[in-house]
Amino acid sequence: MKNIFLLIAGLSTACAAGILADIDHMDSRVEWHGVSMLKVGDQVNLGDVHVGGFIEVRNDARFNQAALPNHNWRGYANVGFTHNIPVFAHGFIGLPAEFHHESAHGTMGIQGATTEAMEMIYDGQYRNINRNAFASGLDLGWNNVVAFTLQLRGFEYVRSRNTPESPSLALAYSQGLSVGGEFRYPVQKVTLIASGFFRHEFQGDRSAEVPIYYDSTGTAVTKMAIYPAMQSTNTFSGLVGVGFPLPNTNRIAMFYAQVINGNPGGFIDSREQVLQFGGGLSLTL
Repeated sequence: MKNIFLLIAGLSTACAAGILADIDHMDSRVEWHGVSMLKVGDQVNLGDVHVGGFIEVRNDARFNQAALPNHNWRGYANVGFTHNIPVFAHGFIGLPAEFHHESAHGTMGIQGATTEAMEMIYDGQYRNINRNAFASGLDLGWNNVVAFTLQLRGFEYVRSRNTPESPSLALAYSQGLSVGGEFRYPVQKVTLIASGFFRHEFQGDRSAEVPIYYDSTGTAVTKMAIYPAMQSTNTFSGLVGVGFPLPNTNRIAMFYAQVINGNPGGFIDSREQVLQFGGGLSLTL
């Protein structure tokens, strides 16, 4: 069993591990950002093929707090193919083709009294988000003492929705793009890491007339509106960390701090813009 694990770990070095600041990065984390969050996941690279995923559960600061996160669940999966072309002695260009899936929902039965429109996604109705995307783009990397990675992605969303504030479960087609960069610098027995990420999702092609909660004179009221299944969203994320290599693997344990501004992914009203500061421990490539 140990030999099999070491073989998989060795093969994993053939493929880029992604951008740590990406809100959908494949790793395991314990985090605190005012409330607790737990993510269990990983990515395995076999030659040019990579397969990964995670399950994430986090609390919402406005509702039912408990010792362990239990309020907001999401799952993510990614399978893809990236062929790296060597450039000079230490660089590479990667050409990726991937499929991404994300689904998320609030724990049914957990509700709380509120007068805020963007909190009414916890009103007892079944609501969810569902993203399905084909992605391609470009990876640029350099690894010579210091390591630098730049990732560009274009997304074609198919039968997707990111608007749990709409009671309709209609699905739409849309597009998105992301750019991420990461810098790693080894200092004695640790690695210093700085990572950044941006994503934009465009409004989709399908809308429906539905009742939507809006804020009005201090309380939430419903109004009928023509509302898209895929809403335009933006996400900015920055991360700094210190990584400690794990013996006999190509993975690291990383203590990190992260800031997210905009849409943090998962089950959240698409109109809401969060500013979230957090930190924790990650096990990652």
